[in-house]
Amino acid sequence: MRESGTGEGGGEARGTGEAQETGDAQSMGEGWGDAQAGGAAQAGGEAQAGGEAQAGGEVGSSAGLGGVGERPPEAGPDTEVLLSSAPAKVREAAAGVKQAAQRRGRGGGGETERVARAYFAAINARDLDGAIAMWAHGGREHVRGVIDEAAPEGVRSLIGEMLGAMPDLRFEILDTTTDGERCGVRWRLRGTFAGPGRFNGIAPTGDPVTMEGIDLLTVRDGLIQANDAYTDTMALPREIGMMPPLHSAAEQRMVGAFNVKTRIGRLSIREPEMIATGVWVLQGQPGRCNV
Repeated sequence: MRESGTGEGGGEARGTGEAQETGDAQSMGEGWGDAQAGGAAQAGGEAQAGGEAQAGGEVGSSAGLGGVGERPPEAGPDTEVLLSSAPAKVREAAAGVKQAAQRRGRGGGGETERVARAYFAAINARDLDGAIAMWAHGGREHVRGVIDEAAPEGVRSLIGEMLGAMPDLRFEILDTTTDGERCGVRWRLRGTFAGPGRFNGIAPTGDPVTMEGIDLLTVRDGLIQANDAYTDTMALPREIGMMPPLHSAAEQRMVGAFNVKTRIGRLSIREPEMIATGVWVLQGQPGRCNV
């Protein structure tokens, strides 16, 4: 390619449409090629070092198409205006960069995961006020089978009761999954049900307790807007002896007794049947109690 500039840093390499057989093809060609450091290629315009590539318009490194090896920043409004006049391959590449950046944002967690982890850290530190301050006013705390209340007072009641019932309570975050403004946190709780407070109306027994669950937190503007939580509500009753251990003989006897009660209920008195004006038939067990 015939050079009209120096080709060094700050110089210019102008593509005149002629390519030498022994030279490197450094022009933009169809508007997309490699520009050497400090040099540039023109396709109806100029590409200056750290500068601009023109194709009926200018796309500078500040527009996300900088020097070779640099990771383009995310596109902004000015970039989109410039890209609208760029060659098709340039626009296609820029769109790919933007999509990749969006995927990285979903997978990395970012602010949403940071708030979720800080919330659990505040509870572990027994900082009740700090944990409550991370909630948006009116945010919904819905722990299935336990509570469905609004922040701040509903959340204060739940966390305060847990801390009062288990003085050494601690959450271990097993893993997190974040997508946009939602973060799922899988956790394991360990503590001693030593009181002095009660939990769900149950008096403290001194037993060690381990429970697992998932909190699905919605975070917006740096504050928790909602928490949909799911946990094994049978774990605590089983561990403190309120319910028999899973698959134990005691549990099998309890299930058997319940099945007997169910069968007896099916033989109970049915709805009265009117057979004439002012006359009803009430029937219990066939052949034993007929009125």
